[in-house]
Amino acid sequence: MDSDTINRTFTKAYNDIVKAYDAADETNQVALRQCIAQARALLAEHAIPRYHSIKTQLLLVSMLPDVDEAAALLRDADIMFRVLCTQHRKGEDAEIDEGLDELSAAIEDLRTKLHAEQAVLHVGPAEIFHMARNFSFSYIGLFILAASILPSVLPRLRLLSSQLFAATSGISNSYHNMATNDYSHELDVALLAVQRATLLTKSVFHSHAKGTLNKSDASPVTIGDFGAQALIISALQHNFPNDEIVAEEEAKDLRENEELRNIVWDLVKGAKLSDAECEKKLGGPIASAESMLDIIDKGDSKGGNKRRIWAIDPIDGTKGFLRGGQYAVCLGLMVDGDVKVGVLGCPNLPVSDSEPLTENTGADASDEAGKGVLFSAVQGKGANSRPLERGALAAESSIQMKPLSKISDATFCESVEAGHSNQGDSYNIAQKLGITKPSVRMDSQAKYGSIARGAGDLYLRLPVKKDYVEKIWDHAAGDLIVREAGGEVTDVEGNRLDFSHGRTLLQNKGVVAAPRDVHRTVIEAVQSVLSKK
Repeated sequence: MDSDTINRTFTKAYNDIVKAYDAADETNQVALRQCIAQARALLAEHAIPRYHSIKTQLLLVSMLPDVDEAAALLRDADIMFRVLCTQHRKGEDAEIDEGLDELSAAIEDLRTKLHAEQAVLHVGPAEIFHMARNFSFSYIGLFILAASILPSVLPRLRLLSSQLFAATSGISNSYHNMATNDYSHELDVALLAVQRATLLTKSVFHSHAKGTLNKSDASPVTIGDFGAQALIISALQHNFPNDEIVAEEEAKDLRENEELRNIVWDLVKGAKLSDAECEKKLGGPIASAESMLDIIDKGDSKGGNKRRIWAIDPIDGTKGFLRGGQYAVCLGLMVDGDVKVGVLGCPNLPVSDSEPLTENTGADASDEAGKGVLFSAVQGKGANSRPLERGALAAESSIQMKPLSKISDATFCESVEAGHSNQGDSYNIAQKLGITKPSVRMDSQAKYGSIARGAGDLYLRLPVKKDYVEKIWDHAAGDLIVREAGGEVTDVEGNRLDFSHGRTLLQNKGVVAAPRDVHRTVIEAVQSVLSKK
């Protein structure tokens, strides 16, 4: 469907829910539950534009009887709204300004109302009445006052629906192109680019001679790293020529080593998708070996909090790649420092989302039949997996982190390399949480993908040295995929990973990824263990 059709479809669906709720009697719990279910279903639609997604979140906030759940959803809507505001300069479009102002007012009114409802749970009637009198004598003030003195809290939507939630197609249509970018084209290109790059990495994985070099920081790089980076940047430059790119490798060693350069060039020439249209979408083959070197060096952006920037790790987990373990081809798009699209290609992980991690998952891996998976996510759209193919993209499946009824039953992942994460601290944290199962040690962002689909539960990457700073390409894609699958990803202090400070996570130390409902518990255990050092 074109954007106008999509917009009209969601506008109608949204307004139908509002009308049904307005028409229902307040005591009709069945009708209320039906409206809530319809709103949840609308929000779960893969194609829902961002403008409608925020409005639907606010609609749900207005209807949900659970105050805490409503408050959590309002926080999510507010975050998405603030991101959208960064994409529009006030005064450029009056209708977009009106749409943003409408959303802002709705968020503030609902926040005020929720605070008042939460106060009802903790203070007596006299205090509530005094508090309500302090609100301005407006429609929202009257509504809050009425709700405060009733024994049961009235639904939040009654007063707000006509003024705040009537979706007007004029505003929606103007807003659509700017603020509701669903990044579908970016996702499609990223998926195909990573899939094509894995054709090359799989070929090198099976080779005994991987052309290994050591970089200045003593970390290894292979011919697979160079080739995969060239293929991905080539696809990005063809489709998004004005975007910046942060990538791990540079072509200096290839320029100085003709034999190695020729090996990489032969690999790059041979890496083609079997579907001609998909290959064409990526721009087709690279013109020459010299062009390949220039393309590799295009990954020299300094990063930051402005503009569109792609982060590439052509082979994340190079040591795992060399020893025959897990590795991942990683690609993420950041817009003004916020990750919007994330893709992980994991050739050695099982295709099946239901296959749990075991102690052996990280070692003696292969890309035999039944192996090879693409993980992906777009901000606000959920996370998916699909089998890696050699041509067109396979059908996707939605993934979610596994609910944890008992945290002691959790499976937690950590890095194989002791230099990447403090394994002794991880053990002590697991003990504190009552986890008795041994950790699953595996390389690369395959850990992010694994916990996102419920094959594992927790991922701990704990600081080994005080001055160590993580690279953005090691986390951008995986961070988004886990969060879109229902998890939280923070540093050891509980702060979100901040990708807006150049090529590193300068403001963060360590990584803690867990299902949303237990993340705080894990953070408390982490801080308890680290505070004793």
